[in-house]
Amino acid sequence: MAIKHAQGSVRAEGGELRAILLCGGYGEGLRPLTNSRPKALIPLVGRNIVEWTMDSLPQEVEEVILSVGPFGDMFFQEFENYVEKDVLIVREEYPLGTAGAVRNSTKLLKDGTFMVLSGDLICEMDLSKLLDFHWSNEFSITAALSIEGKDTFKFKLDEDGRISEISEANGFFPVGAFVFEPEVLDILPRIGSLESDVFPILIRTGELGGLLLSGKYIRIKGLNDYLEAQEHLLNSMGLESLIEKDVSIGKDVEITGSYIAEGCEISSNTSIEKSALLGFCKIGEESSISKSIIGEGSVLPPGSRVFNRIIREESRA
Repeated sequence: MAIKHAQGSVRAEGGELRAILLCGGYGEGLRPLTNSRPKALIPLVGRNIVEWTMDSLPQEVEEVILSVGPFGDMFFQEFENYVEKDVLIVREEYPLGTAGAVRNSTKLLKDGTFMVLSGDLICEMDLSKLLDFHWSNEFSITAALSIEGKDTFKFKLDEDGRISEISEANGFFPVGAFVFEPEVLDILPRIGSLESDVFPILIRTGELGGLLLSGKYIRIKGLNDYLEAQEHLLNSMGLESLIEKDVSIGKDVEITGSYIAEGCEISSNTSIEKSALLGFCKIGEESSISKSIIGEGSVLPPGSRVFNRIIREESRA
């Protein structure tokens, strides 16, 4: 496996199915953590968010293209020795929107079908079914849909699997996973969004399809989504909490529904509930942390009370 840096009009050889993961956003909902690293590389239960997204991909996908924005060098460092799939990285020099990011990534695409996923997606749906449905129809794009979601818009789905309308009231929620045919590239703007600039065109021509899938999915846009994903992943492992190696825990410490990364020090008479400590944190005695993320290397003094907050990396609050 290899990591490749896209420069100019590079086209990869081989017939593998590829997937573009959109990781170029600014991650506003997870600030201040995203002041110093991209959202896709924030740790989540021992792995980066985008690695969990990669787990969602069907086995037919052999190569992954990461469309990245700020902190692009961190992706090269992180995936330099990644062995599970070939990883190719494309930079956005400035914000392009979802449609522009796909277009910018196509320098690494061959002719043929490809997938597009949000780089913050935790998904247990069987996306192989989405591929099969797409290949058995004649849609230019096919979207994975769910009866549950948090987006402000929905897709109205006809009986033949054709999406006929984007609505705020009726329909199914987009999961954040799509299958594309290469002819779509002709209508992608250099800067713009799939929702506003591409989907309406394909709805008018009858070329936007959708498949309702069952299974859990979470888009990590903010603190509550992150904590929901953490709880779900811990439950899927059969764990109530996960404490990594080399963690120092004092007397009368209560840890429930939380993830404690390597190298943390937790002093006595402290409670940690439904939270994440992202490594090498020091928590003073008689502290209480609930529904929060504590950034790597942070130091909290004795008696700290942290509720529903994100503490930046190396904070000395």
